[in-house]
Amino acid sequence: MAGNFINCVMSFYKEKNWKAIVSRYHDHPERNKLLWVFPAEENFEFLRENLFKLGCDSVLSIGCGSGLLEWVITEATDSMA
Repeated sequence: MAGNFINCVMSFYKEKNWKAIVSRYHDHPERNKLLWVFPAEENFEFLRENLFKLGCDSVLSIGCGSGLLEWVITEATDSMA
């Protein structure tokens, strides 16, 4: 089951479909295998709006995970530019 979950997420990642990852796997029982926190789309909208208001064009990651969260943040906030 875990392999299927990871393969599905990777498939959406390759399609650059961050919204499918967030909406389909937000409450998935195995979500913590890829992200320790799984924000909802509204959370990314909040980030996008506030990063724009603050004039921020990047977010620093300390690199202690899969990179999926950083990728979703980048995809969700780049659409604002």
